[in-house]
Amino acid sequence: MPHLTHAHWVRRFLLYVLLQTALSATCTGSSDIHRIDSIPTTPCAAAADLKHVARQINEKLKSQRSNIRAAMQTLLTYAVGAAANTGDTSLGASALLAAAGNKITSAQQALSNIDDEAHEVIAGLSSVAGIQETLAEVNSTEIASKNGEARGTWLLRTGTPITLKSLGTGTSACNPSTLEDDRQKTAKELKDGLYPITLFQLKKADTTTAQDASGPRICAGTGGSVSTNCPANSQTAQTDLLMTGGKLTKAEKIVYQPTSTSDQQLQLTKT
Repeated sequence: MPHLTHAHWVRRFLLYVLLQTALSATCTGSSDIHRIDSIPTTPCAAAADLKHVARQINEKLKSQRSNIRAAMQTLLTYAVGAAANTGDTSLGASALLAAAGNKITSAQQALSNIDDEAHEVIAGLSSVAGIQETLAEVNSTEIASKNGEARGTWLLRTGTPITLKSLGTGTSACNPSTLEDDRQKTAKELKDGLYPITLFQLKKADTTTAQDASGPRICAGTGGSVSTNCPANSQTAQTDLLMTGGKLTKAEKIVYQPTSTSDQQLQLTKT
C-alpha cells in the first residue's frame, strides 16, 4: 500500500475543513442579522433597522456564493493533483473528492432554492424602509406660521395663504449622523421565540386649546396681543389675527411580534 506523506495528509485535512466550514455555515443567531441592542424611537431609525437586515441578508448570500466558488476552485486543484498521484487515488482520494463535489453541488442547489425568495425579502425590506423614510418626511413637515397683524392687513386682498414649512428644501428628514440618538438604549427581548420589529405610522397631531397652544391654528386678539402666540381667549376684541405653525401629524410606534410559539407569524401590536 503506498504511503501518504505528511503533506498529503495535511492537504486532505485542509480540504475537509474547508468544505465543512464553507458549506455548512448557516445564518444562525438573530444578532448578526437583526439589530437587537436597542429599539428605534423614530421612523428614520426604524428604516435604518430594515436596511440593516436587508444588507445582512444580501451579505450572507454573497458570502455563501464566494465560499462555494472558493471550494470549487480548491476541489479542482486537488482533483488535478489526485489524478496525477496514484498513491492518493489508491487510498480513496478520488472518493473523497467526489463526495466533496457532491457537497458543493448540494450547497449550490440549496443557495439557488432560496436565492429568489431571499431577494424578494430584501426588496420588501427596502420598500418598507422607503415607506418609513417617506413617513418621516411627511411627519417633519409643518404648516408655516404667520405673525399677528390687524385683520385687514393680515387677510390681504385675496386672503392669506396657508403654506408648508420645510418641504422641498433638499434636506432629508433622516440624518445619518443622528440615527443613534433616535434609539432607546434597551435591548430587544424575545417574544415567543422571535425578536419584535418596530415600525411607525402617522396619526393626527394632538390639539389643545390652552394659551400658546400647539399649532397649526388661527386665532385673534386685541391690538398687539397676537404677535407670535395665541392668547388665552380669542373670542373677544378681535382686531388682530395670527396663525401659529405646527405639525398636522405625529408618529405612532407599532410593533410586529408573534402571538405564540406555535404561531410565528408577526402580528401588529400598538404600543
